[in-house]
Amino acid sequence: MEAKIYIKELPCYQRKGNASEKRIRVMERHFYDLGLLVAEGQKKEMEAFIRSRGEELSMATVDADIIRYNVIARFMKEKFPLLNSFRAVPEEVLVKKFKAWLLNHGYQITRKHYMKSMGRNLQEEAGPVKYLRLLLHFLEPEDKRPEWEKDVWKLDNLGFEVRQNPIQMIRTIRFTGIRQETIKEEVKQACYIRIKYLSVGSLQGEIRAVRHFSEFLAERNPEITSLGEVGRLNIEEYLTHINLERGQERNLKWQI
Repeated sequence: MEAKIYIKELPCYQRKGNASEKRIRVMERHFYDLGLLVAEGQKKEMEAFIRSRGEELSMATVDADIIRYNVIARFMKEKFPLLNSFRAVPEEVLVKKFKAWLLNHGYQITRKHYMKSMGRNLQEEAGPVKYLRLLLHFLEPEDKRPEWEKDVWKLDNLGFEVRQNPIQMIRTIRFTGIRQETIKEEVKQACYIRIKYLSVGSLQGEIRAVRHFSEFLAERNPEITSLGEVGRLNIEEYLTHINLERGQERNLKWQI
Protein backbone atom coordinates (compact mmCIF):
# COMPACT_ATOMS: atom_id res chain seq x y z
CA MET A 1 0.00 0.00 0.00
CA GLU A 2 1.27 3.48 -0.90
CA ALA A 3 1.94 5.56 2.19
CA LYS A 4 0.85 8.77 0.46
CA ILE A 5 -2.13 9.67 -1.72
CA TYR A 6 -1.48 12.84 -3.73
CA ILE A 7 -4.33 15.05 -4.87
CA LYS A 8 -2.94 14.92 -8.41
CA GLU A 9 -3.43 11.12 -8.43
CA LEU A 10 -7.17 11.34 -7.78
CA PRO A 11 -9.92 11.73 -10.43
CA CYS A 12 -10.94 15.08 -8.91
CA TYR A 13 -7.64 16.53 -10.18
CA GLN A 14 -9.01 16.29 -13.71
CA ARG A 15 -12.01 18.38 -12.63
CA LYS A 16 -10.17 21.55 -11.72
CA GLY A 17 -13.22 23.77 -12.02
CA ASN A 18 -12.54 27.50 -11.67
CA ALA A 19 -9.34 27.12 -9.66
CA SER A 20 -6.47 29.32 -10.78
CA GLU A 21 -3.31 27.76 -12.17
CA LYS A 22 -1.42 28.96 -9.11
CA ARG A 23 -3.93 27.30 -6.78
CA ILE A 24 -3.84 24.09 -8.80
CA ARG A 25 -0.03 23.98 -8.61
CA VAL A 26 -0.27 24.29 -4.82
CA MET A 27 -2.99 21.65 -4.37
CA GLU A 28 -1.32 19.07 -6.60
CA ARG A 29 1.59 18.93 -4.15
CA HIS A 30 -0.71 18.13 -1.23
CA PHE A 31 -1.22 14.55 -0.08
CA TYR A 32 -2.81 12.27 2.51
CA ASP A 33 -0.18 10.56 4.64
CA LEU A 34 -1.55 7.12 5.48
CA GLY A 35 1.56 6.56 7.56
CA LEU A 36 -0.07 8.66 10.28
CA LEU A 37 -2.27 5.64 11.02
CA VAL A 38 -0.79 2.59 12.74
CA ALA A 39 -3.16 -0.34 12.02
CA GLU A 40 -3.22 -1.70 8.48
CA GLY A 41 -6.99 -2.14 8.67
CA GLN A 42 -7.46 1.57 9.37
CA LYS A 43 -5.15 2.46 6.49
CA LYS A 44 -7.11 0.32 4.02
CA GLU A 45 -10.46 1.71 5.13
CA MET A 46 -9.25 5.30 4.99
CA GLU A 47 -7.64 4.82 1.58
CA ALA A 48 -10.91 3.46 0.15
CA PHE A 49 -12.80 6.42 1.65
CA ILE A 50 -10.36 9.01 0.31
CA ARG A 51 -10.36 7.54 -3.19
CA SER A 52 -14.16 7.38 -3.20
CA ARG A 53 -14.39 11.07 -2.33
CA GLY A 54 -11.77 11.79 -4.96
CA GLU A 55 -14.12 10.33 -7.56
CA GLU A 56 -17.25 12.18 -6.42
CA LEU A 57 -16.17 15.57 -5.06
CA SER A 58 -14.27 18.61 -6.26
CA MET A 59 -10.51 18.93 -5.96
CA ALA A 60 -10.89 21.85 -3.54
CA THR A 61 -13.11 19.80 -1.21
CA VAL A 62 -10.82 16.76 -1.25
CA ASP A 63 -7.82 19.03 -0.64
CA ALA A 64 -9.55 20.67 2.35
CA ASP A 65 -10.30 17.20 3.74
CA ILE A 66 -6.58 16.62 4.34
CA ILE A 67 -6.66 18.82 7.45
CA ARG A 68 -9.64 16.87 8.85
CA TYR A 69 -7.95 13.58 8.03
CA ASN A 70 -4.78 14.63 9.87
CA VAL A 71 -6.77 15.45 13.01
CA ILE A 72 -8.58 12.10 12.95
CA ALA A 73 -5.31 10.25 12.30
CA ARG A 74 -3.74 11.89 15.36
CA PHE A 75 -6.72 10.91 17.47
CA MET A 76 -6.72 7.28 16.30
CA LYS A 77 -2.96 6.97 16.77
CA GLU A 78 -3.25 8.24 20.32
CA LYS A 79 -6.45 6.48 21.44
CA PHE A 80 -6.95 3.43 19.18
CA PRO A 81 -3.63 2.72 17.44
CA LEU A 82 -4.17 -1.04 17.07
CA LEU A 83 -7.89 -1.02 16.26
CA ASN A 84 -8.22 -2.98 13.03
CA SER A 85 -11.35 -1.14 11.85
CA PHE A 86 -12.96 2.23 12.54
CA ARG A 87 -16.25 0.32 12.78
CA ALA A 88 -14.99 -1.83 15.68
CA VAL A 89 -16.27 0.86 18.07
CA PRO A 90 -19.96 1.93 17.93
CA GLU A 91 -20.33 5.24 16.06
CA GLU A 92 -21.68 7.32 18.95
CA VAL A 93 -19.03 5.96 21.33
CA LEU A 94 -16.21 6.76 18.91
CA VAL A 95 -17.62 10.21 18.11
CA LYS A 96 -18.06 11.02 21.81
CA LYS A 97 -14.45 10.07 22.55
CA PHE A 98 -13.30 12.07 19.53
CA LYS A 99 -15.17 15.17 20.69
CA ALA A 100 -13.63 14.88 24.16
CA TRP A 101 -10.19 14.52 22.57
CA LEU A 102 -10.79 17.56 20.35
CA LEU A 103 -11.76 19.72 23.33
CA ASN A 104 -8.70 18.57 25.26
CA HIS A 105 -6.51 19.57 22.33
CA GLY A 106 -8.05 23.01 21.86
CA TYR A 107 -10.31 22.25 18.89
CA GLN A 108 -13.93 23.31 18.45
CA ILE A 109 -16.54 20.55 18.23
CA THR A 110 -19.28 22.74 16.73
CA ARG A 111 -19.49 25.54 14.18
CA LYS A 112 -22.05 28.07 13.03
CA HIS A 113 -23.80 27.46 9.71
CA TYR A 114 -25.85 30.26 8.16
CA MET A 115 -29.24 28.96 7.02
CA LYS A 116 -30.66 31.33 4.39
CA SER A 117 -34.21 29.98 4.58
CA MET A 118 -34.35 30.82 8.31
CA GLY A 119 -32.18 33.94 8.14
CA ARG A 120 -30.01 32.84 11.03
CA ASN A 121 -27.02 30.76 12.06
CA LEU A 122 -27.51 27.18 13.17
CA GLN A 123 -25.01 25.23 15.19
CA GLU A 124 -23.68 22.00 13.69
CA GLU A 125 -20.81 19.60 14.28
CA ALA A 126 -17.35 20.83 13.33
CA GLY A 127 -15.61 19.63 10.18
CA PRO A 128 -13.45 16.86 11.70
CA VAL A 129 -16.47 15.36 13.50
CA LYS A 130 -18.57 15.41 10.33
CA TYR A 131 -15.67 13.86 8.40
CA LEU A 132 -15.42 11.01 10.90
CA ARG A 133 -19.16 10.37 10.63
CA LEU A 134 -18.89 10.34 6.82
CA LEU A 135 -16.10 7.77 7.07
CA LEU A 136 -18.10 5.55 9.41
CA HIS A 137 -21.16 5.71 7.16
CA PHE A 138 -19.01 4.92 4.11
CA LEU A 139 -17.75 1.79 5.89
CA GLU A 140 -21.22 0.52 6.75
CA PRO A 141 -22.25 -2.74 5.02
CA GLU A 142 -24.07 -2.22 1.73
CA ASP A 143 -27.64 -1.15 2.34
CA LYS A 144 -29.93 -2.99 -0.08
CA ARG A 145 -33.08 -1.16 0.95
CA PRO A 146 -34.83 1.16 -1.54
CA GLU A 147 -32.99 4.49 -1.71
CA TRP A 148 -35.78 6.45 0.00
CA GLU A 149 -35.55 4.19 3.07
CA LYS A 150 -31.83 4.80 3.63
CA ASP A 151 -30.29 7.38 5.96
CA VAL A 152 -28.22 8.74 3.06
CA TRP A 153 -29.88 9.19 -0.32
CA LYS A 154 -27.82 9.12 -3.50
CA LEU A 155 -29.95 11.34 -5.69
CA ASP A 156 -28.98 9.50 -8.88
CA ASN A 157 -30.56 6.37 -7.42
CA LEU A 158 -33.99 7.86 -6.70
CA GLY A 159 -35.27 7.05 -10.18
CA PHE A 160 -36.39 10.57 -11.12
CA GLU A 161 -34.81 13.97 -11.74
CA VAL A 162 -34.65 16.49 -8.94
CA ARG A 163 -34.53 20.28 -9.03
CA GLN A 164 -31.20 21.82 -8.15
CA ASN A 165 -28.56 24.38 -9.09
CA PRO A 166 -26.60 22.95 -12.08
CA ILE A 167 -23.49 24.89 -11.02
CA GLN A 168 -23.40 23.48 -7.48
CA MET A 169 -24.67 19.95 -7.91
CA ILE A 170 -25.68 18.07 -4.76
CA ARG A 171 -25.10 14.32 -4.94
CA THR A 172 -26.52 13.12 -1.64
CA ILE A 173 -29.03 14.03 1.05
CA ARG A 174 -28.27 12.93 4.60
CA PHE A 175 -30.72 12.30 7.41
CA THR A 176 -27.96 11.31 9.83
CA GLY A 177 -27.90 13.47 12.95
CA ILE A 178 -31.65 13.25 13.53
CA ARG A 179 -31.36 11.46 16.83
CA GLN A 180 -34.85 10.03 17.21
CA GLU A 181 -35.29 7.07 14.85
CA THR A 182 -39.04 7.55 14.48
CA ILE A 183 -38.64 11.23 13.66
CA LYS A 184 -35.93 10.36 11.15
CA GLU A 185 -38.27 7.96 9.37
CA GLU A 186 -41.09 10.52 9.41
CA VAL A 187 -38.81 13.14 7.88
CA LYS A 188 -37.60 10.74 5.18
CA GLN A 189 -41.20 9.96 4.20
CA ALA A 190 -42.06 13.66 4.01
CA CYS A 191 -38.91 14.47 2.03
CA TYR A 192 -39.62 11.74 -0.51
CA ILE A 193 -42.83 13.59 -1.36
CA ARG A 194 -41.42 17.12 -1.16
CA ILE A 195 -38.31 16.44 -3.25
CA LYS A 196 -40.52 15.94 -6.29
CA TYR A 197 -41.47 19.63 -6.36
CA LEU A 198 -38.97 21.37 -4.05
CA SER A 199 -35.33 22.16 -4.90
CA VAL A 200 -32.69 19.99 -3.26
CA GLY A 201 -31.04 23.03 -1.66
CA SER A 202 -34.30 24.11 -0.02
CA LEU A 203 -34.96 20.56 1.14
CA GLN A 204 -31.52 20.36 2.74
CA GLY A 205 -32.28 23.56 4.61
CA GLU A 206 -35.44 22.02 6.02
CA ILE A 207 -33.55 18.87 7.06
CA ARG A 208 -30.96 20.99 8.87
CA ALA A 209 -33.79 22.73 10.71
CA VAL A 210 -35.28 19.38 11.76
CA ARG A 211 -31.84 18.18 12.85
CA HIS A 212 -31.50 21.26 15.06
CA PHE A 213 -34.99 20.69 16.49
CA SER A 214 -34.10 17.03 17.05
CA GLU A 215 -31.07 18.04 19.13
CA PHE A 216 -33.27 20.38 21.17
CA LEU A 217 -35.84 17.63 21.82
CA ALA A 218 -33.16 15.12 22.78
CA GLU A 219 -31.83 17.51 25.41
CA ARG A 220 -35.07 19.05 26.72
CA ASN A 221 -37.74 16.43 25.97
CA PRO A 222 -36.07 13.01 25.54
CA GLU A 223 -39.43 11.26 26.02
CA ILE A 224 -40.61 12.62 22.63
CA THR A 225 -39.73 10.19 19.85
CA SER A 226 -42.20 11.19 17.12
CA LEU A 227 -43.22 14.50 15.56
CA GLY A 228 -46.81 13.45 16.30
CA GLU A 229 -46.00 13.77 19.99
CA VAL A 230 -44.81 17.37 19.66
CA GLY A 231 -47.26 19.80 21.23
CA ARG A 232 -47.77 23.53 21.13
CA LEU A 233 -45.79 24.07 24.34
CA ASN A 234 -42.81 22.19 22.88
CA ILE A 235 -42.85 24.44 19.81
CA GLU A 236 -43.17 27.60 21.90
CA GLU A 237 -40.27 26.48 24.09
CA TYR A 238 -38.17 25.83 20.98
CA LEU A 239 -38.99 29.24 19.49
CA THR A 240 -38.01 30.87 22.77
CA HIS A 241 -34.75 28.92 22.66
CA ILE A 242 -34.07 30.14 19.11
CA ASN A 243 -34.78 33.75 20.03
CA LEU A 244 -32.41 33.50 22.98
CA GLU A 245 -29.71 32.14 20.68
CA ARG A 246 -30.29 35.02 18.27
CA GLY A 247 -30.04 37.50 21.12
CA GLN A 248 -26.75 35.99 22.26
CA GLU A 249 -25.41 36.20 18.70
CA ARG A 250 -26.39 39.87 18.42
CA ASN A 251 -24.77 40.68 21.78
CA LEU A 252 -21.59 38.94 20.71
CA LYS A 253 -21.49 40.95 17.46
CA TRP A 254 -21.91 44.21 19.41
CA GLN A 255 -19.09 43.20 21.78
CA ILE A 256 -16.84 42.49 18.81
